[in-house]
Amino acid sequence: MKEDKTMNIGRNDPCPCGSGKKYKNCCMNKNDIFSQIREVVKEQGYKDELADVLCRMLRYMQRKNWIGACHSTCSVIYVALRELGYELEICIGEVKAPAPYGLFDHSWITLDGKIIDMAIDMTLLGDRLSASKPIVLDRNVETKGRPFMIYGVRDGMGLNAEATRVLNTPFNAYMDSFRDEIDGLWGVLKYVLDKDINIDELKGKYVATERNYVKTEANDFTQHVEELKDKGLLSH
Repeated sequence: MKEDKTMNIGRNDPCPCGSGKKYKNCCMNKNDIFSQIREVVKEQGYKDELADVLCRMLRYMQRKNWIGACHSTCSVIYVALRELGYELEICIGEVKAPAPYGLFDHSWITLDGKIIDMAIDMTLLGDRLSASKPIVLDRNVETKGRPFMIYGVRDGMGLNAEATRVLNTPFNAYMDSFRDEIDGLWGVLKYVLDKDINIDELKGKYVATERNYVKTEANDFTQHVEELKDKGLLSH
């Protein structure tokens, strides 16, 4: 595993969070969200390149005020990490959280069975209500604890019209349909990977991509906790 970039970066070097500012004028000596993402990735033994993608994705989301963009965010992260050699799934389903959040449709990524959810911090709930800080590899990057949300409840309300449309739209068509960039979400992908890409080649590779509709978890927090215990997944 590579050494974390923030360990070697100089005061006058570009900040690794992607802001374009010098490190000394940005994240140096700050416990900011980008440093927290890098810390979680490092603690779980993954390469810096994973943190690079997630930090650039979050920077784009913040700059564009990407509220409620879970489906788009996950589409871009999915392709970006696949291009770096990671095996992962792009998931869609219902997520349940305690009040005032409740039950809502959502998309997320799983890598080695661990949830990555950058959009949970910028939801459509309420007035840009943050249901949680970003979830990276099954960890809330701020608290380092497991997410309190239940991802993919099996006995919810069913997907609404918009989530159903996303589920049923061919992946390339969905990537093409984003209007804020000339090349659709492929243009966002270029920013997140920080390099030129061959869009036609990528379309050939991802034409058969399907979203995994997850509906396996209990829609009850008590039962959810018991199932986590049975699986040995409950954090202490």
